[in-house]
Amino acid sequence: MDDLEFEKVFWVLQPQLLRFAAAQLDWASAEDAVSSTLLSLVRKPLTYPKNEAEERQLRTFAFKVLIGHIQNEQRSARRRRALSTKLVTWQRPDEMVPSIDGDVLERSRVDGWIAHLPADDQPVILLFNAGFDIRETAEILGCSREAAAKRRARARDRLRNIIEAEGKVP
Repeated sequence: MDDLEFEKVFWVLQPQLLRFAAAQLDWASAEDAVSSTLLSLVRKPLTYPKNEAEERQLRTFAFKVLIGHIQNEQRSARRRRALSTKLVTWQRPDEMVPSIDGDVLERSRVDGWIAHLPADDQPVILLFNAGFDIRETAEILGCSREAAAKRRARARDRLRNIIEAEGKVP
């Protein structure tokens, strides 16, 4: 389907997709979900519908893709809430509270390294540094223990590469 055909089909469908998404998400998230849906659809090798039945199939497919994006957004929101709750209620031991002298400077360097990580890796490293084990990390992030362990290993490798690139290998 070329760009003009895509626009003809989805120009009519976009408000319906947005109304459906907005019934389940806040407005900004609904717009993001619809945008992601349209982007997913434009990347697919779709054909222009030749009749009403094909048009219905395409509309159904578009809504199925949107439902997937809505579910992803809802899972992400639950994970963010769980992480926020866990971090707010977590009490740091006294030995982890930085002193005013060199610890504050060192902490800002570490925060800078973490900021260079991809957004998906940052919570994993923060949870690891905060002392959460794999089971707790998996629970907070809403994934399996194996996935949490793999994500932590990848995030640690990426962080190590960032630190080495700065020339500050511990």
